[in-house]
Amino acid sequence: MLKKLSLYAVLLILLSQNVKAEVFKSGNLYFQKEVVPNRPTTEVSVVYSATYTDLSEVAIPSTVTYKDTVYTVTRIYPGCFKSCSSLSKIAIAPTVYYIGAGAFTGTALFNDAANWHDNVLYIDNCLIVSKNRSVTSYDVPEGTQVIAEEAFEGGSIKELSLPSSLIGISDYSFSDCPVAEVELPSGLKYLGSAAFQNALFTSLTLPSTLEYVGYISFPWIKTNSRFDLYCYAVVPPVWELNTRTYALMGTSQYTGFRYSTIHAHVPGIVLEAYQSAVLWKQFTLTGDIEVSPVEDVTVSGVPSVQKIMEDGMIYLQCPDGKRYTLLGSELR
Repeated sequence: MLKKLSLYAVLLILLSQNVKAEVFKSGNLYFQKEVVPNRPTTEVSVVYSATYTDLSEVAIPSTVTYKDTVYTVTRIYPGCFKSCSSLSKIAIAPTVYYIGAGAFTGTALFNDAANWHDNVLYIDNCLIVSKNRSVTSYDVPEGTQVIAEEAFEGGSIKELSLPSSLIGISDYSFSDCPVAEVELPSGLKYLGSAAFQNALFTSLTLPSTLEYVGYISFPWIKTNSRFDLYCYAVVPPVWELNTRTYALMGTSQYTGFRYSTIHAHVPGIVLEAYQSAVLWKQFTLTGDIEVSPVEDVTVSGVPSVQKIMEDGMIYLQCPDGKRYTLLGSELR
């Protein structure tokens, strides 16, 4: 019972940090300011509005300005443009790394056979959904930017190839697919909740560019057997938890799970940061990955950051000369 209460305590804390975010309008779209626990951010998401009904063309920008602040557009919420039957053209900014389930269902884009390739829907370099859940091997084509939520959920994919262009794998993209192994591309920024839930691999490498990782994003709670996670990020990626995954975590399938069965291998020079970061600190941590003492890293809302080590201390230095100490996933 103590273990179960401890697990729920962590989940409740994380959910409580997802306070209601501010929504504003820019052009013909509505945006929501993202709230990222322990990390300053200027990211926004495109959210649903009943006013979209008559839209025939949409251009999702890379940035929008609100109250004298420039925000980066990174997400399209689930059902965002649902039933916009006239929507036949959309341009998705290269900054977008997440697309929610059913974002384009019922649109002219969805119903246009020209956008479907081998029963897979592609919209402006983004893979939206597959109708064929019996395919056992799939190569996501080069140039694909995002794989949308639930794209292949419940499918039969065992062999999977991902392109170097991919920056986002949305929630439940390959959930319940028997994927035997997967190599995540070096430019990946977002790995969604339950993206590879119940896959068959027993280890996974997270690239240095990763900023966000979701709960049950790999098969680490299926059993209490060892899972090896190799993370090359010098800033510990933020763990995200959506409501669907939260409900799943409360089922008997995960009662008694021990986080210590996850053996996380991280850069040695930032081991202390991981030891104090949310959720990471509950894993069995080993600082056995070597990275350069100084390297460029990308942190949401703080572009072109350099990690600097001086006198045994680690700093993040911004282009304006300001420095921040690294404490878990928090920039101060």
